[in-house]
Amino acid sequence: MPLKAEGEFAQVKQFLDEGLSRITEINPDMVFYSLLVDTAVLEEDAKNLKEYTPRLLDQANQNGHKLFKAVALRSLAVADRLDGKYKPAQNQLEEAEAIFQDMETNWQLGRTYYEFGQLMVAQDNPAEAKKQFEKAVHCFESIGALPDAERTQFAIESLSS
Repeated sequence: MPLKAEGEFAQVKQFLDEGLSRITEINPDMVFYSLLVDTAVLEEDAKNLKEYTPRLLDQANQNGHKLFKAVALRSLAVADRLDGKYKPAQNQLEEAEAIFQDMETNWQLGRTYYEFGQLMVAQDNPAEAKKQFEKAVHCFESIGALPDAERTQFAIESLSS
């Protein structure tokens, strides 16, 4: 369910900040920014993507953390898609995809294919969007991420309406 007001995003941000302040194994700023950008991706919130994704990318690069770097790249791609910058979005998704494939992280890979599908929808290419969404469904089903598979299946069904 989308956040109803900008104030709700601020509440989520405060909650995450308090909870993550207790984490010591991974840089808590990196985790914090990752959760913020993932929330902004789901909400297609360009303002917060533009604010927090560069911070996540900076933290990931400073800490040499490939997973968070790929999450940041995918988030940058969403921001670029929302701005109509399709070529940079595609390049960022391809880079994120390569990292997630190398790490064998099927859930992250599925989320990346989902965003490839969204990019294809934005470019009015439903046939390629369907292929990307189907790849996402396969990744999600392979690990039992059924809510994500169902959401993606809905996206496939929406292509024909």
